Amino acid sequence: MTFSKWFSSFTWFKALVILTLSLSIFFRFINLDQKVYTVDEVRGILRIEGYTSQEFTDQVYNGKIISNQEIQRYQYPSLEKSFSDTVKALAGNPEHPPLYYLISRFWIEWLDHPVGARVLSALVSLFIFPTLYWLCIELFESPLSGWIAIALVAVSPFYLMLAQEARQYSLWTVFILISSASLLRGLRTLSRNSWIIYTAAIALGLYTHLFFVFVLLTHGLYVLLTEKLKSKPTIFYLIASFCGCITFTPWVWVILSSSSRVKTTTSWVASFKIGLFKRFTYWQANLSSIFSDFNDPKINQLVSFVFLILVLYAIYFLCRHAPKKVWLFVLLLIGITALAQIIPDLIWGGRRSILSRYLVPSYLGVHLAVAYLFTQQLFRVQAKVSQQRLWRSIFAVLLSVGIMSCAASAQAKDWWKGSSSINLQVTPLINQAPQPLIISDSNLTFILPLSYLLKPETQFQLFERSRLEEQNFQTELKNSVQKFKYVFLYSPSKQLLQLLEQMNQPSDYKTTVVVGQSQWFQDRNYLYRIQLNSAVDN
Repeated sequence: MTFSKWFSSFTWFKALVILTLSLSIFFRFINLDQKVYTVDEVRGILRIEGYTSQEFTDQVYNGKIISNQEIQRYQYPSLEKSFSDTVKALAGNPEHPPLYYLISRFWIEWLDHPVGARVLSALVSLFIFPTLYWLCIELFESPLSGWIAIALVAVSPFYLMLAQEARQYSLWTVFILISSASLLRGLRTLSRNSWIIYTAAIALGLYTHLFFVFVLLTHGLYVLLTEKLKSKPTIFYLIASFCGCITFTPWVWVILSSSSRVKTTTSWVASFKIGLFKRFTYWQANLSSIFSDFNDPKINQLVSFVFLILVLYAIYFLCRHAPKKVWLFVLLLIGITALAQIIPDLIWGGRRSILSRYLVPSYLGVHLAVAYLFTQQLFRVQAKVSQQRLWRSIFAVLLSVGIMSCAASAQAKDWWKGSSSINLQVTPLINQAPQPLIISDSNLTFILPLSYLLKPETQFQLFERSRLEEQNFQTELKNSVQKFKYVFLYSPSKQLLQLLEQMNQPSDYKTTVVVGQSQWFQDRNYLYRIQLNSAVDN
């Protein structure tokens, strides 16, 4: 069946794809400036603007009272920080390659708002659709598979989340698709342009995310298993991959020169212990989230088993019916990245395999397998009419569930899998108080997201945790508690609470928990109200 015949015959499918694409574009850009900023976003924006974490701490965490506007200044373009300052700040945390963040600087300056980084992610995510279509053409030699894959990815709540967040994952996804498609085309046609594109995609992919190395490993194994060692395709691949990788050596040097800092800043990934059953529950939930996510544990748990069966059957169907070069590529794309996260977690512990954003290549492989399944079941000439109707219904239900998930996610102000949503509980209580003061010794990655939601007249008094025992800090703390009527403790450490208890006299003041524990940090209360006993606010 030619593409023109398909396009004229299956009007229902054409309308469905157009609808999903239109809704997907709408969902990507709606409420971009309304969502709570995550700890990772504000940290990235801080570096984009040319500030280091230490610089922010030195200037702000000094016990002096500072306005919310002054804290927000570190998230906006500033004449005092140049492009070279951005490069230096990014080099201080080389575990995140700089490409996305350097581009984001221009977008933030152009829009004069941190939301520019999110706009960039949303725009970049639109390139996923044509590059995914290209990969399906090269892999399956079928326009139908390409359109079905586009429809599935367009209504995936997982890719929507990546598209709305000011981080590099949408850009990484695009380079995964471009490099894979250009590799397959280069192996098939030996065209020079394909290998040039592949070389560029490798270089840009590495400068976007370090885990692009797993994509390179996938490609290398695929060439090794499908091509002769001394054949022209293999030689061209080796030349292109070498040229692409050699461009990354400057950043490799930056990583090696800051290896101790990289180890420290990434240690949180390895410091996580859970049982195998609980880990499997996370894996299953994350896999389900690429098709559906309603932020309801009961509903998600119910449908996750259904999606697991669908994915396993799609992989089985692919291996049984597709040529070896097709199913081998998909299996390697799924397996290499997944195993690179799962095996270290099982041996040493960690949370690599339960962080869905690290598994983008694997989830792309899953979508390719599912797209192939639906292509064969919906449009195979030999298929029975009743069978086609059944799979047409399944496909329609799958897209409908995805659309509803994306609609709910796009309108939500919080990130369903993020810890910053606690701020939505905190800020209404603070904003209703006239001229409030917030005292905290919490990390900047909690303070900066909070600052986006507070009114401008809010005041902060921030203390560096390691210096709480200094006498001048204690004096500043006691004076501020006596000076302001509406004083709140935000995410205080045990040391700060103990210090306040030591300072507290029966006639002075008392602290009251007004917002309880977060589901992410069960041992931490997030907001306390400090009240003078002589003027308790009823």
